[in-house]
Amino acid sequence: MAAPVWFFAKRLAEDDGAGLSNAQKARLPLPEALRFMCDQIQSTQWSDMFLAFNSRVRPVTEYQGDAIPVELLHLIARAKKTFDYIIVATPFHDLALSDWKSNMPWARMPDPFVIGFQRKLPFMFVLGRYSGSGIFPLMHELVADTISFLHEHANVLENTVGSGSIRWYNSQDPNAKLNYRATREVTKTLRNALTAFEEERLFDWMREESVKST
Repeated sequence: MAAPVWFFAKRLAEDDGAGLSNAQKARLPLPEALRFMCDQIQSTQWSDMFLAFNSRVRPVTEYQGDAIPVELLHLIARAKKTFDYIIVATPFHDLALSDWKSNMPWARMPDPFVIGFQRKLPFMFVLGRYSGSGIFPLMHELVADTISFLHEHANVLENTVGSGSIRWYNSQDPNAKLNYRATREVTKTLRNALTAFEEERLFDWMREESVKST
């Protein structure tokens, strides 16, 4: 939620369906890279929010923003030998708007993160941050910016979801057909996210612990 728009600096070859027929690829609910990320928390709330901002696997070659510091480029090159996934996680919400087919403006927060995942370990590793210090902006300020963004652009996301252009995933039932999500369900998810944030229960909500719904 602090830096929800992700770019993949490394992913596995099979993430793109290498070796699968076109028919098999069409039956996959999601690219493996996105499915793996959804499975890290295994809640519908987490996967809904993650996929709203990452409806496709963005390669780092599509990255547009502040130049990645040279020391982090060197770190990414070294980390590729250890990690299965390396992500440049950004607070660039305007790029999500582009995927939602909207050209509405949104002022970017600075200072993305570089994070790594190893498929055999149930952890996320924060490898670095552009500033090198993480002093500004603070984590809670980044999360608040994401919440403000959702509050301001909820109708845009609801229209995108209503068009069926975002594929959904249920970690608890990977075979469930969630390619279409009713607009009213997305509205409820967004409303509950905003409520959970206001009640200081956002991360409990993401783990599917109870939260008051309005």
